[in-house]
Amino acid sequence: MQRASSGSDELSLEASFANAMKTMEVLRRIMVKPLPKNYALFYGYVGNHSPEMVKEIDQIILRGQPFTDDVIDYLHAKFIAEAESRAVVQAATSARKIMVEILQTIANYTSTINNIGSGIAEQQMIRLSAATDDEKLRRIAESVLLSAKSLKEKNSAVVAKINASQEEIILLRETLARTTIESERDFLTGAYNRKAFDRLLQEAFDEAKAQQAELTLLMVDIDLFRQFNDTYGSLIGDEVLKIVVRTLTDLVKGKDIIARYGGEEFTLILPNTTVGGGMLVADSIRKAIASRELKRRDTGENYGQVTVSIGVSTLRRDDKTPEPLIERAEEALSRSKRGGRNRVTQENLSEEPKGMALKTVMKKE
Repeated sequence: MQRASSGSDELSLEASFANAMKTMEVLRRIMVKPLPKNYALFYGYVGNHSPEMVKEIDQIILRGQPFTDDVIDYLHAKFIAEAESRAVVQAATSARKIMVEILQTIANYTSTINNIGSGIAEQQMIRLSAATDDEKLRRIAESVLLSAKSLKEKNSAVVAKINASQEEIILLRETLARTTIESERDFLTGAYNRKAFDRLLQEAFDEAKAQQAELTLLMVDIDLFRQFNDTYGSLIGDEVLKIVVRTLTDLVKGKDIIARYGGEEFTLILPNTTVGGGMLVADSIRKAIASRELKRRDTGENYGQVTVSIGVSTLRRDDKTPEPLIERAEEALSRSKRGGRNRVTQENLSEEPKGMALKTVMKKE
């Protein structure tokens, strides 16, 4: 299969369009939908961004193996996500290198100052004590001035180098912050990605355990999304994903965290929130999304109603890791979908100690 030759990362507009067309052709030939993740992977393939990736994809094509979701996820994680992680590591390494250089410069500067100061103190004190006339005193004074001049020049050089390094550190800090944010965000919706979710949930879990605080988790799944995609196309489907994330963002606040868990499934981490509070937030989300009418702006075509099913779980005293919290939210989500969709279901709390709330289901109107 023909691919673009490897070269500069800075492609011309014409070359970018050409690669885009080749990417779409490859996706058509291997019967893969042009979803964002698929497009990103095969755009890198036709652009020959990674010889190892090209080789592995070529082998899959030669074997006639279908590019299933699992295969795409594997390739994306190996060649695309890892590249983002490497960018973060490289930026951090550069920052550490500059800091080491600055510390070394300061150490050298301190040593130089000490040596020059000692030289002035010892040598000139000896000469002053032996001086018997004005001429000798004048020469000693000139020597002291020369030493002071050398000290000033050393100081100016060090200050200039430190200033330059400070500018580099500022740029690196900005690059590192930007790269870190980009590597933890879903590039389509802007929500945190699965990798970031795992880290943030662990942090929220540890904090809740340490402070004996509440922690609630919501699993949100767009109902019949694959059917919607097949009917209206992946581009409209992408817009629905963005709309859902915007709605979630509008309805959460403070330390609440939104992440794309996978495909059409999203999750919300709600620190310091009881299961009852989580149920109220979840039902507000469900109602807000169900009330939106989706229409195409230019033609007015109506895409109908999009709804979500939600599962709610809460931290238990006997939870040792975040995994049971996730499992209970997923189980509650499954019951929402089995119950008819467009509804909110909390985890079964019947095994909790007396006084805890019983299972609650908020049904559609």
